Amino acid sequence: MVIAIAKYFGWPLDQLDVVTAFLYVIMKEQVFCIVPEGVELDGNFDCLELVKAIYGLKHASRVWNETFVMEGMDLGHRSLDEAEGGSTLGETGVEAGNHLRGRGKIRK
Repeated sequence: MVIAIAKYFGWPLDQLDVVTAFLYVIMKEQVFCIVPEGVELDGNFDCLELVKAIYGLKHASRVWNETFVMEGMDLGHRSLDEAEGGSTLGETGVEAGNHLRGRGKIRK
């Protein structure tokens, strides 16, 4: 929605951060966690199945990225050449991506 509003009004948009992005992604694999202290459930459960991704889960960023790409494709999003390091949203001209890719090496 923010991207659409920015495009409509011609506002520059350099970066977008979705704080709760991982919390809305539906898990495709079965992942279980122990019942947190203080949580009372009907029945005697040792663990719970995660239905949605949570922060700290090693699958969270991958599942979020897969969901983001699929939703984008449904909206007419197409990937640019990998060398370009980004993507564009159909004819709207909205671009997103890593514009620093290939400009230098990351030193450890």
